[in-house]
Amino acid sequence: MSKRKLVLGLSLGAVIMTAPAAHAATDICPETAQRIVNPDAVRDSWQVVLRNAFSDDGQVHTGLEASILISVDRGGAAPCLADYLVKKFQLSPAGEVTAEIQPTNRDYPVFFFDRVTVEPTMIIDWNYTAPETALHFGNFRIRETPSVAQALGVKLSETLLPPGWE
Repeated sequence: MSKRKLVLGLSLGAVIMTAPAAHAATDICPETAQRIVNPDAVRDSWQVVLRNAFSDDGQVHTGLEASILISVDRGGAAPCLADYLVKKFQLSPAGEVTAEIQPTNRDYPVFFFDRVTVEPTMIIDWNYTAPETALHFGNFRIRETPSVAQALGVKLSETLLPPGWE
């Protein structure tokens, strides 16, 4: 699998991304825009997740996943930033966070199973499912639509962060 370094910068609502794709997108794909909820809280809480989710040897606690923005070409349409689910996080000794892009039902699967460097500004949502309670922490998108959480059987925690994560 190739390792791609993706860099995303968010500044005053503008999105700039460079990726190894032929065309780097600066606009968020329409289907992704509607899934971005409370980006400031997501980024702030992600910093707390990074401080708490990894063991001393750089392995992540099971149950952590995130949605990140990646530039995609969409068959003749202008490139745009789409959200992808990543899991299997790792933390290098140098502090670099990587994760593996997971398959979805998208029509642009060019990155599936690639391990990518995850910059904090790429994160648009995250979820941590505590293995001992099955409670979901984070998951900002689902929290905005409780009926969806109920339909999916997602048991949301009362707090965004697990106890003791500060």
